[in-house]
Formats: sequence, structure tokens, C-alpha cells
Amino acid sequence: MSNLNKFKFLTFIRYFAESLFFPFISLYLKSIGFSTGKIGIMIGLIPLIGLVVNPIYSHFCKSFKITKNALLVMSLIEALIVVLLTLNHNFAYCLTFIIILAICSSSNFGLIDSLLTKVAVDNQKSFSSIRIFGSLSYMIGSFTAGYIADFMGYNILFYFASGCFLATSLVYFTCKAPEEGEKEVKGSFKEVINNKLFMAYLVFYVLLIGSMQIGDDFFSLYISSKGAPDYYYSYTMLGFIMVEIILMAIFSHFANKLPKMKLFFIAGAVLVIRLILQAIPFMNVYSLIASQLLRGVTWAIALFVSTSFVLKILGDKNATRGIMLIMMIQQIYTSSFKFVGGYIIDRIGYSYFYMILLIIVIITYIYYFWFYFKNKLIINQKF
Repeated sequence: MSNLNKFKFLTFIRYFAESLFFPFISLYLKSIGFSTGKIGIMIGLIPLIGLVVNPIYSHFCKSFKITKNALLVMSLIEALIVVLLTLNHNFAYCLTFIIILAICSSSNFGLIDSLLTKVAVDNQKSFSSIRIFGSLSYMIGSFTAGYIADFMGYNILFYFASGCFLATSLVYFTCKAPEEGEKEVKGSFKEVINNKLFMAYLVFYVLLIGSMQIGDDFFSLYISSKGAPDYYYSYTMLGFIMVEIILMAIFSHFANKLPKMKLFFIAGAVLVIRLILQAIPFMNVYSLIASQLLRGVTWAIALFVSTSFVLKILGDKNATRGIMLIMMIQQIYTSSFKFVGGYIIDRIGYSYFYMILLIIVIITYIYYFWFYFKNKLIINQKF
């Protein structure tokens, strides 16, 4: 098997493991008796801890080989923690292991994306042509997970997830890290921060995708509050991931013909429409699930555009730092919102919570018009 195909399989198995566990944390914590406020604290810790550990990973993961080995070890620890979370339902106990889990998982996406982006470039492929395997496995896993949780229980579901995290570490072992580019030239966070185009883009991406992720993290509880059984969330994920896969396949096929940065206008508009629908108090469960299909549009565009854009404007030497910085700032934003989100919902309800997110996204959308047209010439030259 070629190294490219190994990374495609790695992407598939890693995201399959993710799909059996992370989307169902909130529902699991609810099932063992925690309030929405406490759930908000626990899921809010994950990005907050990422804020602390991201600079550490960025400091030590100075090569793609080190990055690959770090991800291998993280997957092993995740396999253990997922099992330990099922053994005790005490708040302090669960909180402790979620903190440990966050140390391993909160930086995963940034580190994996930096590897996959480089592998894609080296093989003259688009990032989405590899990442689509993650979306496909996430769709299969999340759909299956809802039924496993409903009919066999969350403990069994998490045992399956643990096995998949273990398998992920074994696949990492077989993969060869991509070659380094420009070894004699070392980048720095100072260069990243001084890049005005990147920093302006960072603000937009963090607010748009961060707001989407905040809404997603509470959505399973939202439809549950309207009487939906837990496996309905599997249908929800199946729907929006199918949309994501279809769009990513189209993007991969027409990668060189699409106006990539202009697609973000569509991503923002779609998220605005989705949040409007979710902020309407009288929407029933089926309408809410249908509205969540639009999530696939926003996320597919973000996956297609973002990492390759960062690579273009920062270069090989600083691309990982740029991706990690985006994650760090996004974690500040999402963790802050998640900490208070559960309490906001407890006091004023889900509709007003999504209305707050809607206002933030509308402001972000207006900001993107300014960002794009101010930097249009530079963006078109680089991308």
C-alpha cells in the first residue's frame, strides 16, 4: 500500500473512532444524570485545555515525523481514557478524565490537518481528496453509534471507540511521515503573527467556524429537549455528513476551477440561514434536523479552502504554526461560550441561545465582505 493510501486509511479509522465517542459525550453525560450547566463546563474544558497545550505541541512538533509519533501516543492514551470514563459516574471523576482526554485530543485536528495537507501537496492532490475519507467514516460511525448506544448502551459504544483509537495508533506506526521542506529555513510564531493577511483571515475563520461548533455541541441536547430519542442524532449526523461528502467530492474534482475564497460567502450565508431556523422557538424536531443538513455545506467549504489557503500564505515552514494558532484562538472563543452556554440555555432556552450565535455570525459575515474585497488582489495572486 502506498504512503498516500495509508494516510487515507488512517484518516478513515481515526475519524471512525471520533464518531463513536465525541459526538455522544453530551448525551452520555446527560444519561448519567448531569445537568446542562455541568455538561457545558465539561465540554467547555476541552477547547480551553487545548489553548494551554497547543503551544506545547507546536514547540515540540517541529517536524512531521515528531508530529506523527505524538499523534500515535495520543491515540493510545485516548483508547484508555474512553474506557475509564465508563467506570464511575462521579462528577469529579469524569471531570478528571475529560481533562486528560482534552490534553490528548484538543490539538489532534490541527496536527492531523498539517500532516494531511503536506501529504496532499507532495502527491499533487487536494486536501479534501484525503479528508473526504474522514467524512465518509464519520458518517458511517455516527449513524451506527446511535443504534449501539440506544440498544446496547453507551458503555459498549465507548468500548468500540476505544478499540478504534487503538487501531489508529497502529496505523500511525505503519505510515511514513512526509518529507520536510526547506529544512535550513526555520519559521516562527512572530512571522505568523506579523502576516496581516493571515491574521485578518484568522478572525473570520474563528468566529464563523467557532460559532458553528458551539451550536453543534449543544444541538443533540436541543433535539433531545423536544422529545427526540438519542438515535435521532445519528440521523442528523448522517444527513449533514452526506451533504459534506458530496460537496467535497465535487470540490476535489473541480479543485482548480473553483473560486475558493469566494465559496466562503456561501458558507457564511448558509450558516446564517441555519441559525435563523434553529432560533425559531416553535420549530419541531424534524424541522431542526433538516436545518442541520446545512452544516455539511459550511464545513465542506471550510475543509476545502482553509488549510490549503494557510499553506499558500504562510508556506511550509509556518503552515503548522498557523493552523495551530487558529485552533488556539478558536479554543478561547468556543471554550468561553461553552462554559456559559449550558447556563444560558438553562435560564433563557435554546432558541435565544441560537439567536445569540446568529447575531455573532451575521457580524462575522459582514466582516468577511470587508476582508475579501480589501485583500482581493493579494488573495487572487496567492490562491
